[in-house]
Amino acid sequence: MSKLIIAEKPSVAKSIASALGASSRADGFYEGNGLLVSWCVGHLVSPMDAGGYDERFKKWRYDDLPILPEPFRYVLAPGKEDAFENLRALMDRPDVDTIVNACDAGREGELIFRLVYEMAGCHKPVLRLWISSMEDGAIREGFSDLRPGTDYEALYQSALCRQKADWLVGINATRLFSVLYHRTLNVGRVQTPTLAMLAERDAKITLFHKEKYHLLRLMLDGAEAVSEKFTDPAAAEQAAAACKGAAVTCTSVKKEQKKEAVRQLIVSEDYKIDVNTAMPMRGRSIPLTSQYSLQIRNDSVFSYLPYYGRAYSVPYGGGSGLIFNAPLKEYTMDMDKKGNAVIKFSARSPEDFFEFRAKVFPDGTTSIDVTMQNRQAISYRGEVDLDKK
Repeated sequence: MSKLIIAEKPSVAKSIASALGASSRADGFYEGNGLLVSWCVGHLVSPMDAGGYDERFKKWRYDDLPILPEPFRYVLAPGKEDAFENLRALMDRPDVDTIVNACDAGREGELIFRLVYEMAGCHKPVLRLWISSMEDGAIREGFSDLRPGTDYEALYQSALCRQKADWLVGINATRLFSVLYHRTLNVGRVQTPTLAMLAERDAKITLFHKEKYHLLRLMLDGAEAVSEKFTDPAAAEQAAAACKGAAVTCTSVKKEQKKEAVRQLIVSEDYKIDVNTAMPMRGRSIPLTSQYSLQIRNDSVFSYLPYYGRAYSVPYGGGSGLIFNAPLKEYTMDMDKKGNAVIKFSARSPEDFFEFRAKVFPDGTTSIDVTMQNRQAISYRGEVDLDKK
């Protein structure tokens, strides 16, 4: 009996076939060593368009909204019928007793395979090949540790949820605003909020105007005190006059207290860094308006970070971002000569392998650099949450 391995694209299928000894090329698959290796060409199966559910939905009318399919139906993607029929024929072969899902290790790869498997009406057992490298050694190691396909049911359901949400928002909101404003206005679950962020940022830049202000500086013996901003010159002059000849008493040293609070949190290995800026490898820094963070607790990392940049073996844009929790690996913390805490650790999520390097400065400000196997590197800036005690 044979195993049928289904990859997401021809190039990946070729690498898998070469690594596993399936060297004989046939029409639409490789064969050898008790294996058949074939491929999808991206999404072979797609959600049915609204017009497929009812003829009246082919026209955009306000009275037909919202369109809520129950159940959702699926169709073959135009132009990909031959690729699907090839896979279905291979699944139906009597000598094939097991299907191996070798689509990309991530939510979207899981969805691509499952929709083809279900559309083909296949009921043979499924195993999952979960790898993030196309090196021969990594492929062989992954194939020796195949997991039951049922272990990834939650991942499949999350992908279905994402796909249905895209359909519901895209179809209904696009039709609604296009009908209301008498022009085609494309609305998407992701693209529209992203566009809103860009528009908001652009408006702030366009409407920004410089504001003059004054600062009162007291040059002390071994220290300097700086006042809050004065927008009224007269008020600044009045404050300066009041300070001339006056005795100065230091009532608190907040900076040192903050330094010690930061140090204690970092040493405890139980802290949270609130992240306010993302810095992709290419492009400008991106101010973050949502509450993103990186937290270390109970020998685990809880990452809730956005991703901007090029993704290789995960969905474009980085899939769901750097949002995961996982056990810490190789965690180290050292203090450099300037009193900065240099933290290094690694972690693995279902989508990727991450290496973190964070530098925490004495005042709590933090830089975070993240390198990954399946995405371009990215950096962040933030500050230690001192309320986390």
